[in-house]
Amino acid sequence: SAMTDRRRPLLTGACLVAWCAWQPVTRAAGDDLQEGTGVVVAVVGDICDAQQECNRTAAVIAAMDPVKLILAGDNAYEAGTLAQYNANYHPHYGPFKPRTHPVPGNHEYVTAGASGYFDYFNGVGAFDGPAGPRDKGYYSVDIGDWHVVALNSNIARNAGSPQEQWLRADLAASTKPCTLASFHHPRFSIGDYAPGDPSVQALYQ
Repeated sequence: SAMTDRRRPLLTGACLVAWCAWQPVTRAAGDDLQEGTGVVVAVVGDICDAQQECNRTAAVIAAMDPVKLILAGDNAYEAGTLAQYNANYHPHYGPFKPRTHPVPGNHEYVTAGASGYFDYFNGVGAFDGPAGPRDKGYYSVDIGDWHVVALNSNIARNAGSPQEQWLRADLAASTKPCTLASFHHPRFSIGDYAPGDPSVQALYQ
């Protein structure tokens, strides 16, 4: 899915929540995007299937030429090892790596501590980086007028958990008029995963 201005929502197979305040925007010094410019953000999740076919949406993303790519988890089947990231994910999505903001899915955590995921995005053995701290996997960034929150639905996410408390503080501190949050396990779903995952209610709320 894509967003070319502040009025269009983003949707994905995993969970993506977006909202925007309707108010004039005061831009801070150093913002990388000018007022009135279009912002294209691509969002994709469950990129590879059980056959390690990871090329199904890469051409679409490339044609969009997004400012940022948000990953919604389960990026490299079956277990999100570093070898699977390098062999299956990287040939198709590696070109977008400098502009990627990922979140992990349950397949990443088939490998202990999602080490392959963190090794790929943060660097082998690096504690922190684009995927957030290894012991958390949640973080936030600003993209134009959007405050983008990446959450980890594979660790404690209940009300009062460190992640939920961090999220409350992070949202309270944001000055952006629009907010987008992504995480892997959808609060509401249809099909095989209906009716959704109530364990993420505190983050969704």
